[in-house]
Amino acid sequence: HGGKLKIAPAKFIMSGGHVLLNAQINSGPKPESSLSIRSKDLKLGALLQQGQSKPPIEGDLDMVINLTGKGRSAHEIASSFNGDVALMLENGKIRKRRQLDFLFLSMLDWLFSYGISDNEMKISCAMVNNKIVNGIASSMLFIDGPKLTARGKGTINLNQETIGALVNMEQKKLFFNNHVPIQLSGSLVDPDVRVVSLTHQVLKAGGYIFAPAVTIPIEVLGTLWDTMDKENNEKSTCHKHIVH
Repeated sequence: HGGKLKIAPAKFIMSGGHVLLNAQINSGPKPESSLSIRSKDLKLGALLQQGQSKPPIEGDLDMVINLTGKGRSAHEIASSFNGDVALMLENGKIRKRRQLDFLFLSMLDWLFSYGISDNEMKISCAMVNNKIVNGIASSMLFIDGPKLTARGKGTINLNQETIGALVNMEQKKLFFNNHVPIQLSGSLVDPDVRVVSLTHQVLKAGGYIFAPAVTIPIEVLGTLWDTMDKENNEKSTCHKHIVH
């Protein structure tokens, strides 16, 4: 109507969970777009499975996406993004695959290159939260499982398509934990990923990353926390890690 396309709401029941979507595009010399997605209890393994092969990642996925942007091309729209993207995965598994196309899945895949030798890893809780202002995303990551805890933070520039981040891989041992700090930099498509030493600058930059206890500041959850009801949060596997 009047050069505006509006879908609000659209609801999907899929893979044991549900997705609620609202979207709008205003046409013009520089079209404006908005997208809001809420999903809860999606069975990620069923969504990603192809044929008889096992999916690269399984688990119960909750997702919150709130984005606005302007432009005609995908790059132009992403460069102007404002909003947040938050994901939470519980009771999951990751399998070693080289065909993980999405950045979040690629970050999980890097766990196998730095600190995990098995072809499969269990995850009790994984969270990624991105707050985006004018195409620049401030990201926080948390992953916890029986063998490893990973915590990270960094910046993703959607205009220049670059990333700068620090992730601490903490292998869980019987008598002591082994820290492996990983630095990501350069192109978002093919970043440089390297192990760095535990220097004073690295430790100073990663107060949350190198915290002694397995806890999550509530800001890591961001909009996930705001949109989930308290009763379900308290039943959540991730809830026990959260510090208010």
